[in-house]
Amino acid sequence: MTRLKPRASLIFIFCIVLIGWYTYLNLAKWRIRGVIVADSISYYAYLPAVFVYHDLSLGFLDKPDCPKEVNMWPEKTDDGKKVIKTSMGMALFYSPLFFIAQAYARITHASVSGYSPESQLIVGFCALLYLFLGLLVLRKILLRYFTERITLWTLMILCLATNILFYFTVDTMSAHIIGFFLVNVFIWYTLRWQDNPKTRYVLALGLCLGLLTLVRPTNILVVLIFLFYTVKDGNTFKARIRLLLSQARVLWLIPALTILVFLPQLFYWHMQTGHYFFNSYVGEGFFFNKPHIVEGLFGFRKGWFVYTPAMLFFVAGLFFMRGTLSEWRLPILLFFVIITWVLFSWWCWWYGGSFGARVYIDFYGLFALPIAAVLQAVYNSGRKKLTVALITLCTVFALLNGMQSYQAKANIIHYDSMTWEKYRTDFFWMGRELDHHKELLRAPDYEKAKREGE
Repeated sequence: MTRLKPRASLIFIFCIVLIGWYTYLNLAKWRIRGVIVADSISYYAYLPAVFVYHDLSLGFLDKPDCPKEVNMWPEKTDDGKKVIKTSMGMALFYSPLFFIAQAYARITHASVSGYSPESQLIVGFCALLYLFLGLLVLRKILLRYFTERITLWTLMILCLATNILFYFTVDTMSAHIIGFFLVNVFIWYTLRWQDNPKTRYVLALGLCLGLLTLVRPTNILVVLIFLFYTVKDGNTFKARIRLLLSQARVLWLIPALTILVFLPQLFYWHMQTGHYFFNSYVGEGFFFNKPHIVEGLFGFRKGWFVYTPAMLFFVAGLFFMRGTLSEWRLPILLFFVIITWVLFSWWCWWYGGSFGARVYIDFYGLFALPIAAVLQAVYNSGRKKLTVALITLCTVFALLNGMQSYQAKANIIHYDSMTWEKYRTDFFWMGRELDHHKELLRAPDYEKAKREGE
């Protein structure tokens, strides 16, 4: 096979961003109903509250002059105060595009409410911005272990054959691609610290872990990667403990910075509720004794391997992580088991309106290492038929993902009520949603799930 030119994977990253740019503009979701919907309503609310209406208490929502397009879903405390439901991490990452949108609105004398079509268009580019940055970091990680060719193949699988495609073209305000970027940065600085335990890398790890927690609190579990990296057996576990203890005089900065980054959230909760710790997800919680792992991985409502079968490469790749890659096998496996249990213990284990198991997207950079390992094993085998079979399978997965992404956008794949019967009946359907097939759906019981898990 021909030798790839250096930086082919870098060219691919720029190409995928251009494809995403074109697709996002032509889907025109921002024009029809806006991109600030569902969870992003709460993620985004901090920005207009602070920089447009100068009122984090959200009292302006009750005033008659509040613009009609302003859309916020605050929770209410017992004494009637309004509290933004989600933490403020996403607002931080939206903010560069928000400020650009506000500057544009002032220059063109358009609405500065923060919710105009122009504002939604500009802020909606956040997925592409952080996908670009996340892929650049992931490329650097992969090139530490793999050739340019394997790195390119791995990036192509992630971008074209997984539900990342849906979340950088359609649902562009989701938290998961920002999580993907941050997890990749965390992995990169874990490697840099392992190479040379300098204080600046510890500071980067603490800052990154704090931001991950501020974006999605469950993402704090990526600290397991740092703690268990290089552990393969009992001896390497003891060596890891000795290393961490020998660096304890500096490593304390990681939890300290994590807390420091999260402090503004604690101050906000205290301002509105009188408590530094407040469960803004009123009536919602985890059922750790009733995780829906089988349904989350294999069910037709949101099953990860059903709607993102390319992740079977991740599972297979765990058996091909040899040499220096073997230092990753146990940390990745341990993290995957724990994060799967936590994610699917959430009362709404299907995570509302979404395509596939979107909650795994944050960690695709980590899962890319086993994927690349299996690709490398096949390529290094020198067996042309096996390589052709692998390329064919990757192509099938990419085409399937493209088809199902379209179906999810068109609601042919229903956002929360899919069944095997509906999936089978509409498998190749690429037209409009068919009303007479809706009888095949099974809507989840949200209230029951909140009380006792579904």
